[in-house]
Amino acid sequence: MIYEPEIYTARFHGMAERWERISGYSGCRVRRHGPVSGVYYQFPAVTPLSKGVRLAFFSDLHYTGTQEEQLNVLAAAELAAEFRPDYLLFGGDIAGHSVDLETSFSGLSYFHKLNCVKLAVPGNWESGKPWVPADFWKNHFHRYGFQYLVNNMYMDQRCAIYGLGDFSGGNRARRPEWSPDVPQRIILTHRPDNAVAIDSWRRPDPLAPLIFCGHLHGGQIRLPWIGPIYSKSSFYGRMFDYGVYRHNRGDHMVISCGMGELSCPIRFCCRREIVLVELQ
Repeated sequence: MIYEPEIYTARFHGMAERWERISGYSGCRVRRHGPVSGVYYQFPAVTPLSKGVRLAFFSDLHYTGTQEEQLNVLAAAELAAEFRPDYLLFGGDIAGHSVDLETSFSGLSYFHKLNCVKLAVPGNWESGKPWVPADFWKNHFHRYGFQYLVNNMYMDQRCAIYGLGDFSGGNRARRPEWSPDVPQRIILTHRPDNAVAIDSWRRPDPLAPLIFCGHLHGGQIRLPWIGPIYSKSSFYGRMFDYGVYRHNRGDHMVISCGMGELSCPIRFCCRREIVLVELQ
């Protein structure tokens, strides 16, 4: 993580203290399907048209094409198909290695049967590769049916989903400017640190009723009743390792432990998951 003054400033101003965890690792409804779990949440719909909307969110594939990873993604795709989402959201970090990015994107092919809106944002892995042209990511996600959002928005009659960029590598993440007539507002971003950073102390207006994040992998190694030994790459340590967080304004942020792993190639008491949300 280099050149991230907004994140440092947010920490200095105590922005993270506005968030309270209301549901942790064991405080949610979980259905295991082979090597992957479906984690179910329900949140209030803001508009009548968004009532009944279903969203599936997965993140941190770090996909290299091994047989184990293929089984993991297949299980996640089957859970998503059973849930029948209206929107499939990917939270970034597609690849495991730079040497074979084509293989990394092939992991998305397991979701091709889903007839829904598919959206993706960059993770710190993608944003931290300035030598890779921006169009490379956009074109490859598009090849697998995903619209790639970097500080821009997808909107239809039911939802407005803003893809927040990642601060890694000197990139900028811009706070969305919502117009008064937008439907259900949702932010999709890779790191919770990004969301905390754009929650500027100068702006009292809400970010969005619902925010999806990943990145921390749930710590990967979790101890019963204690939680993660360590949460990688967050300025807030273990504070945003996993769960549902509520802002003092009422916004909700869902942080998933994702699908894959990098650097430390193991998980202990830390499931691989796809998050399944219904608005009611």
